[in-house]
Amino acid sequence: MTDQHEKRGLNVLTFDEDDRNEDLEEYFEEEEDLEPTLEEMIEQIDEISSEMENGRLSLEDSFKKYKQGMDLVKKCTKQISAVEKQIQILDEQGELDDF
Repeated sequence: MTDQHEKRGLNVLTFDEDDRNEDLEEYFEEEEDLEPTLEEMIEQIDEISSEMENGRLSLEDSFKKYKQGMDLVKKCTKQISAVEKQIQILDEQGELDDF
């Protein structure tokens, strides 16, 4: 089969299981990097708020912006909660305590 592909000018690449897993992990890590930062989301919420306050949006557009803003607020809350769970504070005896 490989010979047939080579005759047609096709390159055939084979990967073992470890290579595929590494490729998948890299793909998903790149996807996670596309998620906006907390600061970027707060900036977007501020922009949405300003747009809604200026009174120039239609009622329908206001509802869309409200929903978009609330989705961002939920994402921000989720990120903040995740960080809070990771924070540890040194107590007076030098031991780590959860925040």
